[in-house]
Amino acid sequence: MISQISDVRWRTRVTVEGTVEVIRLQTSAHITALLEIIITDGTGSMSALFTGYRSIGGLGLGTRVRLQGLIIKEQDRLTFFNPEYTLLPPR
Repeated sequence: MISQISDVRWRTRVTVEGTVEVIRLQTSAHITALLEIIITDGTGSMSALFTGYRSIGGLGLGTRVRLQGLIIKEQDRLTFFNPEYTLLPPR
């Protein structure tokens, strides 16, 4: 079942779909790459963190994506950590 982002609560396993609005890459000599995306579905937005990724083929700004996984609270923001993802066709 696909949830709206506004209904998501931390410590739950959910599936959401949305459009990528932000892509950030954090790197340093001391940590592995950390790719962050922020998606929105019209009801809210949330982030997803992917460790060890510098990019994901086919994922760009405006891409529709389905994310599934456990929600954590990272810096007071609801966040997926290494979620399963599926790239979706444009609407």
